[in-house]
Amino acid sequence: MSQGSLADSAEEQKQRIIALLKSVNLSLYSTVSPQSELDEAETVLQKLSEQLSGHPRRKKKKDAESAAEFMVNPEHQNHRSLYTPVSGRCNVQSPDVTFTSDRITKKAYADVYYDETFEGGLGLVHGGLISALFDELFGLIEHHSGNPSVTGGLRVRYCKPTPIKTHLRYEAWIDQDKGRKALVKGRLLLNGVVLVEAEADFIRLDMNKDSFKAINQYAEAELE
Repeated sequence: MSQGSLADSAEEQKQRIIALLKSVNLSLYSTVSPQSELDEAETVLQKLSEQLSGHPRRKKKKDAESAAEFMVNPEHQNHRSLYTPVSGRCNVQSPDVTFTSDRITKKAYADVYYDETFEGGLGLVHGGLISALFDELFGLIEHHSGNPSVTGGLRVRYCKPTPIKTHLRYEAWIDQDKGRKALVKGRLLLNGVVLVEAEADFIRLDMNKDSFKAINQYAEAELE
């Protein structure tokens, strides 16, 4: 088995473990468990936490690659997306999200299911989480168009309540291409009905600009 295959296998296993942890989280959130079972769960999780915390940190990039090269290389976007707190399948904080795109319409989509743990108002998805996934999807469509970017501004309009425990679809597209800037728009749908509309200004990264050098400085510090 190649080193790449080993990495893929490990990340697939991480996804299965994360799915189990999400299930535990949902049970803790939505049920009243006997004290004896809570005691047992705490003991097991404490032991696992101690075992896993002692290992070397995961490498976020190749050794020969600078943080700047890593951030602007679209080939790495799928791997980075595995670990994002907004949609990453290797991150216990994220909901279950599946991204797709349509080359003909030039739109990107995010199909998502928010369980009870993502509740804000009673029975409703927390509005901040909705905004976060818009930002994530907008960034992905920019990266996959060959333009690594950062968010310059995000505007969200909540048109109708967004229920939890429902299959929802986000859609996004680049509305205006202004060279170093882009206006990306999107909406959140439930059975074709618009629940939320959003738009964002994205600033495309230029490795020669001072603003990018500042971003790179933080990235390099994290990778040391």
